[in-house]
Amino acid sequence: PVTKGADITTRPRRDPRHPRDYLDAGADIIQTNTFGATALVLGEYSLAPEARRINREAAGIARRAADDATAADPDKPRFVYGAMGPTTRTISVTGGLTFDELAADYHQQAAGLIEGGADVLVLETGQDTINIKAGLEGIDRARAEMNVDVPAAVQGTVEPMGTLLAGQDAEAFYTSLAHRNLLWVGFNCATGPEFMTTTSGR
Repeated sequence: PVTKGADITTRPRRDPRHPRDYLDAGADIIQTNTFGATALVLGEYSLAPEARRINREAAGIARRAADDATAADPDKPRFVYGAMGPTTRTISVTGGLTFDELAADYHQQAAGLIEGGADVLVLETGQDTINIKAGLEGIDRARAEMNVDVPAAVQGTVEPMGTLLAGQDAEAFYTSLAHRNLLWVGFNCATGPEFMTTTSGR
């Protein structure tokens, strides 16, 4: 996270995954380099106060690249997804944080991503539905603060035993989120596409 944070804010072209490379390869959607950019995670490297700015800068890098690519080919619009990872703690499994504390951290991350120009906020690699709900609460707070309605999506991650790390199966995971107006609910990461396909089809 220290290297990523420094590269995003001071040396963005040194990031080997610079979004322009993906756009040049034909991508329609690029994702911000902010998977670990909550204040909780950045705080492990004394960067917590910079969380909102790092997210804003990261989204801005992706936004400018996407806009340049769209301007070069108006028939192929490009979009920016703001990545919001699961952090290094879960309320149900590791403990060490409260719902309100996590929601406040996600609020700052979401606000920075919105300020930088993200089209969608993606809570990804979710391991605990309580953490995910804290993330959605943070997104709601950022939307209210900024008077915008940026869409959100959620992606969980399944372990080899077929559940999230905190124990929820796919049905429980979806049921806990079905009342929300989300762009999508899905799975990513962890056990690979074959297992995720099986889990998603339950």
